[in-house]
Amino acid sequence: MRTISAQRPLETLTMQSKFHRWSGIVHAVLATSHPKIRLGHVHELLASAFGHRTYASFRARDLAAFEGPAKYVWPSTDAVLARAAELGLALTASQWDPVLRQLKPSGVSGGAWVLDADMMERAAVYVLGDASHPALDALAGANAMRHGQVGHDAIVIGARDSDFPERLRFAVTGEVQTGGDAGYLTYPVLVVVEFSRLGLRMYGPGTIVAARQNGALDTFEPEFVAEYDYLPED
Repeated sequence: MRTISAQRPLETLTMQSKFHRWSGIVHAVLATSHPKIRLGHVHELLASAFGHRTYASFRARDLAAFEGPAKYVWPSTDAVLARAAELGLALTASQWDPVLRQLKPSGVSGGAWVLDADMMERAAVYVLGDASHPALDALAGANAMRHGQVGHDAIVIGARDSDFPERLRFAVTGEVQTGGDAGYLTYPVLVVVEFSRLGLRMYGPGTIVAARQNGALDTFEPEFVAEYDYLPED
């Protein structure tokens, strides 16, 4: 019986891997302008987008993170164009842009958001709307029931020692909305959201690592309408 080596590349274990889906999308888009492009070329272009010199480097170092916990991916168009030139492909930014547009919908990208650095502030704001922390739980419990959490603004904490720090932190302002015997009360809060780097150009889901009340509580009028917060993909 043939066995699969533990050292065998992760993407060969399943044809439904995220990397295979991305590769198929990239190939389909670029084939319209480069009919002779091969999947091997696509693998090299994606690897360069993720910050690697070669596909072999990406496969060895970052593939497992990409297939698993990576939530936010920052592809580099300049690196893709440079690698394409090395491969003999006359690829332009206008030909690569449709690839990024096709990869952005989260249903296609396998739950990974294709962003640039400027959009991470928005990602941090949305983390406050979804994540929990004991200090926020205590505020919600003070008035019997949590109605919701809303993030407003985010700013990066500290000077970045590199374009891709190991831990990317943001100070996020927002509010915890509650309901109970005292009525509908909202607590302004200040939280610290942290993203851990999982690959050269990839970060994991954000977590709240610190939180506190940030001002006097106020009242609010709840709107009992279904609302769907999401990170814009355009």
